Amino acid sequence: MDDIEELLYSNEALCKSIVAHAMEFYGVEQQELNDHIQEAKRNKRPAEKVSVVQALKHLVRDWAEEGTHERNDAFPCILSIVSGL
Repeated sequence: MDDIEELLYSNEALCKSIVAHAMEFYGVEQQELNDHIQEAKRNKRPAEKVSVVQALKHLVRDWAEEGTHERNDAFPCILSIVSGL
């Protein structure tokens, strides 16, 4: 259980870092995000999680050991096309 708790904290830190960088990149202020969240709650609009899940899957595919198989399948083809341009 201690290992799981440690991993949860690590995942939370990573997610917070991704959000912080995205907000900085797109020029979104914290108050703007807070207002958006509150409006979504008032309108009973569910959180859109598909984009977040896809982004995290791409992160794993592109950088983590767990994505090695998929990278080895896809990247050589992509790189050969790009290098031929």
